[in-house]
Amino acid sequence: MIARPSSAVTARPSSAVIKAGALAVALVVALAVALAAQVAVAQETAPYRDPTLSVEERVADLLGRMTLEEKIGQMTLVEQGSIAPADVARYAIGGVLSGGGGYPPGDNTVDGWLAMVHGFQDAALGTRLGIPILYGVDAVHGHANLAGATVFPHNVGLGAADDPDLVEAIARATALEMIATGIYWNYAPVLAVPRDIRWGRTYEGYGEDPELVTRLATAMLRGLQGDDLAAADTVLATPKHFVADGGAMFATSPVTGGLVDRGDADIDDATLRRVHLAPYVDAVDQGARSIMISFSSVRGVPMHAHEHLVQEVLRGELGFDGFVLSDWGGIDVVAPILRRGGGAKHCGRHRHEHGAVRLPALHRRDAAGGGARRAVARTHRRRRRRRCAGEVRAGPVRAAVRRPVAAGRGGLGRAPRARARGRRSLAGAAEERTWGAPAGA
Repeated sequence: MIARPSSAVTARPSSAVIKAGALAVALVVALAVALAAQVAVAQETAPYRDPTLSVEERVADLLGRMTLEEKIGQMTLVEQGSIAPADVARYAIGGVLSGGGGYPPGDNTVDGWLAMVHGFQDAALGTRLGIPILYGVDAVHGHANLAGATVFPHNVGLGAADDPDLVEAIARATALEMIATGIYWNYAPVLAVPRDIRWGRTYEGYGEDPELVTRLATAMLRGLQGDDLAAADTVLATPKHFVADGGAMFATSPVTGGLVDRGDADIDDATLRRVHLAPYVDAVDQGARSIMISFSSVRGVPMHAHEHLVQEVLRGELGFDGFVLSDWGGIDVVAPILRRGGGAKHCGRHRHEHGAVRLPALHRRDAAGGGARRAVARTHRRRRRRRCAGEVRAGPVRAAVRRPVAAGRGGLGRAPRARARGRRSLAGAAEERTWGAPAGA
């Protein structure tokens, strides 16, 4: 027979036990608060926050404090319509962008832009390490997403004028109008050397002469970046699209009906270097710190997977030590090829060592139903699994993260609110719209 417990006896804690328990809880809470305060103070006084140290010293200290998840986040660039500030903080996202039509919903004004950008920036600065985001925008011929900003002639028109001083002045005006909205990273200039007029993006190039392209692209680079990227009136330029996007052959596009766009530049090495690589040589010499990879291919190998041209030529021969940016979803283009060529290990080598350090921009449509959140979370899970399987190597990840983080530590992410202060009246300056006009016009 199983004895039943007596219903007459009920165990009740004494008042002393209750008081002791309450005291223990209070002590735990107090200890947690004290530890949190110590951590906050330690982070606040950490070497990476010390502006008197060199960028290299600060970045080295910061990388030593970052978890793998934070490093993954810093290598991720998300379209602004696809993510909320809270998720920028949650996943330690390193970059947010405004593509075509990426203006603030319902308030396309300087104040609206500032509120939107600062919302993302404040979320990033409020995280454990407080790493500022890099906010980017396509402002190839003016900050055209901003209502009232000056939209300048496209590159083919500027190429026809062939006036480097005018192009540099246009870049300066564009930089100031970007700064008015709190943005310091421009996906320009375009270094394409179009060789087939049937290419639908021919107008984005300055012309078919590589010397002309080099001359005007470097003028644009100087106008955007000035002499010192830490200066308050400068923005980071991004020469694109590396390399030979203008050399794609007719009917080689992988896109249905694309014909030339994203096609294959089936050209010899001498032509590649003389025509298409030449502008990048000068761009790197002139201080380019960010370069975007092309959707196109060279001799059958997609540029997002072209280890020779990115690692050996761009980084090795040209000495480029900035960070390399994947084009919109560009990594997705090569994923099937990389899987066929050796699985995750092969894919991992290209993703990290190859320098496409910022993952594909998440499209605005991904925002529906939390798609952006799921996509970023999925990236975390995949890389965590690869790390456990030994397929994500610490060295390449560290090198890939170092470059965009160094850009932020070099002044682009410092005091973003203060840098934008006093710039609002520069947006849409009327005098800019008369530049290059004939006398008396």
